[in-house]
Amino acid sequence: MRVHRLTIANDFGIEELQRMSQEAGKFSADILIEYEEDGTSFKIDVKSVLGTMLLALRRGTDILLRTKGKDEEEAIHWISDTFERGSRT
Repeated sequence: MRVHRLTIANDFGIEELQRMSQEAGKFSADILIEYEEDGTSFKIDVKSVLGTMLLALRRGTDILLRTKGKDEEEAIHWISDTFERGSRT
């Protein structure tokens, strides 16, 4: 399992999150985002289009990324880079 904590660099719109979810499907590893908002904890599967559409990820949001599986290292680098730089798509 790989874990990485970071702060979101840019706001993500629904379309960007949908594309990110689709791109995440190329990895066999599980990719999860964990964060808190207004005292409520959230855990979202990045491969779930519906789950990612429910995310309220705005610039400055602190998140914890977790990947687990055969290609977890590649997945953690990809998702970390996506959130730190903004959507690649």
